[in-house]
Amino acid sequence: MPGRPTLALALSLAALSLTACGENEPDAPLPPEDLGQAPAGAKPAPAEQAPPTGDAPTSVKVDIRNFDYMPDPVRVKRGGTITWKNFDSSEHISEAEPDQATDFDTDVIEENRSKKLTFDTPGRFAYFCDFHPTMTATVEVVE
Repeated sequence: MPGRPTLALALSLAALSLTACGENEPDAPLPPEDLGQAPAGAKPAPAEQAPPTGDAPTSVKVDIRNFDYMPDPVRVKRGGTITWKNFDSSEHISEAEPDQATDFDTDVIEENRSKKLTFDTPGRFAYFCDFHPTMTATVEVVE
């Protein structure tokens, strides 16, 4: 049959082209994220951004409910205070992520208790619960 060799050759070529689709070319340049660089147009990390500006209260309350911080983010004027109140039955600690311009830690906040901290350094600061690291939020301190 004259059509069989042509069909077999066509199927072989198709199989070869499909196996090459998933491979990287050895001389192709790596995308910026593979080189440890941000892609063009990417926003800098919050710690690298300019401090927030605008109005903010001098005293703010953050509720801890259902293993979540509310509100998030929370804004406060420089020199202002944030009070965390724990409505959960579990204890929590609100602690700044490491390597930021400010360092804070509420120590243990027991059920139905509160802790208050003063913020003097402007900027955006990520924080988390030391006991429950998936609980995260952000403090914005405004000039």
